[in-house]
Amino acid sequence: MLHAKGLAGDIPRRRVEGLLAEKTVALYRAAVLSRLRDDERILAEHHAALGHLHLAESVLREPDQEAVSLFLTDRRLIRVRAFLSSARPASLSDEDGTVIDEVPLDAIEGLTVRRQARWGEAAAGVVIAAFALLFRSWLLITGTFLLALGALGVLHALLVPTRWVEILTPQRPASEPWRILAVRKKSARVLRRTLTNLLRRRSSTAPR
Repeated sequence: MLHAKGLAGDIPRRRVEGLLAEKTVALYRAAVLSRLRDDERILAEHHAALGHLHLAESVLREPDQEAVSLFLTDRRLIRVRAFLSSARPASLSDEDGTVIDEVPLDAIEGLTVRRQARWGEAAAGVVIAAFALLFRSWLLITGTFLLALGALGVLHALLVPTRWVEILTPQRPASEPWRILAVRKKSARVLRRTLTNLLRRRSSTAPR
């Protein structure tokens, strides 16, 4: 109903995006809760979308964004992955390509920070700068602005790489790596800190 009203324009688009994101997270949380034991509870959770990485605000603005939700308990880490589209609401079905998997805490070997240059952003900056150089005789002041914008885009892409925390687990080479995305978000920091503390506690109490 909410999705239909948004498409019809009865509710402002930004408001619809926020409400749909909240309902999507609630749907994933309910699916995870149904898998937990009676004495098991969620200690931390984190939600992100590949691309702009803002599930809590605008994950449905662009079609087919891959949403990744992590739910940490005192026994395991559960991950929900799905492809979300502005053309349909989340459904936890094959239509979304939903995958729910988990890894026991005992199988996690540690955490490590990974970095990667933003090659897509760098390529866009090069294209903008090249366009400004090719048509500088027609663009005049605008050409200078575009050239500077392209150069800044390339510098930002190379000097401020994308960061994520990879969760090290013994897995098959074809398996999707376990990652904490959007590491600057508060929920990512809380999940990382909670998971680190759990791993340290288990390591200190493990028999030698």
